[in-house]
Amino acid sequence: MEDLDEMNIALKTVGDNYTDAVWIGLWRGRTWKWYWSLAYNNLYKEGERNYMILKSSGGDNCAVYRNGLVQSACTYKIPFVCFDRTRQGADQYILSNEQLAWTEARDVCRTNFTDLVSLRNDAEHQMVQELTSGQTVYLGLFKDPWVWSDMSDSSLRYWKKSQPVNVGGTDNCVAMLKMESGRWGNRNCNETHPFLCKCSE
Repeated sequence: MEDLDEMNIALKTVGDNYTDAVWIGLWRGRTWKWYWSLAYNNLYKEGERNYMILKSSGGDNCAVYRNGLVQSACTYKIPFVCFDRTRQGADQYILSNEQLAWTEARDVCRTNFTDLVSLRNDAEHQMVQELTSGQTVYLGLFKDPWVWSDMSDSSLRYWKKSQPVNVGGTDNCVAMLKMESGRWGNRNCNETHPFLCKCSE
């Protein structure tokens, strides 16, 4: 799934009569990779998904920004910067001084705007640098081992609170949970559930 719009289409496709889990094409890979949480492909030009991505594969799974990106735990309660694709220019970038952990900050940004901000190019980097004035904030950079079965590079993650669990165990496949408003949970791949297919364009 490329973005929340596509995820909502998938949720409607399943319909209201079914209330359990539905397999989607996300599974746990072997390598951890950095992604920007802003998943809308049409908002990225060529090369922008990899602008200022961290290279390390070990350590903490989020990044903070303080005049540059620094690897960090996702649990610190700090301010964050949201992005709103419906606005123009500097108004697209919203600094929140509310102190939240990374996933909480992402959820606030997704509920009220579009997502946590990505650094896609030099101009955006400068805009965020000026907005934050040396303050330590969360942006949308995170690291995880989850990969899509169609080999797309989508960064969309829509986990149920407290998911994923059993990291390194047997729950290596992901299902959309109808009773959780379509949020995702990782499950044992041997479970049987209906599944969603995506037609190639």
